[in-house]
Amino acid sequence: MIPGIDEPTAVHILQERQGPDGVDGTDDDVPFLNPNELSLGQGAATGQVANYVGVQSSVFEVRVEAEIDDYKRTFIGVVNRNGPQTACIKFYWE
Repeated sequence: MIPGIDEPTAVHILQERQGPDGVDGTDDDVPFLNPNELSLGQGAATGQVANYVGVQSSVFEVRVEAEIDDYKRTFIGVVNRNGPQTACIKFYWE
């Protein structure tokens, strides 16, 4: 839905971000530090795309695995930063 980005370009951006193993959400993922790092290929202007994208987030997922003796539980939290000093945290478990 970003002007100047067609489907093959979007797929390329996602693959580049996934890192060498090609799997999203693993340790080798390559986050973009600024919009100019996007490798858009031919036909898309990075400067124009930078008006529509960012590299900062205020919502994060936190996963904690706890184990006591034979009892194991995974807790997942969604953290929404409302500012530098405030956050809203919602937890659920698997």
